Amino acid sequence: MAAFTYDVTDKRSVNSLVGRVYGYMFIGLLLTAAIAFGIGMLFNLMIFGTLNTANIDYSDINTNLSAAGATALLATLIISGIGVIAMSIVVNIVFVRGRHSVLVPALIYCILMGLLLSSLVVFVPWEILGITFAITAGMFGIMFLISYLSKGSLNFY
Repeated sequence: MAAFTYDVTDKRSVNSLVGRVYGYMFIGLLLTAAIAFGIGMLFNLMIFGTLNTANIDYSDINTNLSAAGATALLATLIISGIGVIAMSIVVNIVFVRGRHSVLVPALIYCILMGLLLSSLVVFVPWEILGITFAITAGMFGIMFLISYLSKGSLNFY
């Protein structure tokens, strides 16, 4: 990836930087959401035997719970939690050194965060989380498009 330099006194350069940040955040949120929903649905199927969280009786969780699925969920959460902490340090170190692109560590961070958030999909109705992710990613996508289409001139906003 090519190195970019930005002049903070030039509005076009600053708006280009802001647009790129919104674009990367949009892609990161979409990747995180896709991983979270895919793995979360897999865990729903492994643990409860159904993809529909509305039909699960959480009050009688001991009779409906698959031990292998619950163990896999717990192991995934522990490993991804440790990985997220480690990658948040790695991303900062790579950024400060500036010799390499932050893109690959950031994508690994998004994947690990998706694995960590997959536990929410198991216990919270996926429709609520889907709408939340869609609104958040959509806002970043709209901000990216505004920045990209304005070509550096955001005076009318």
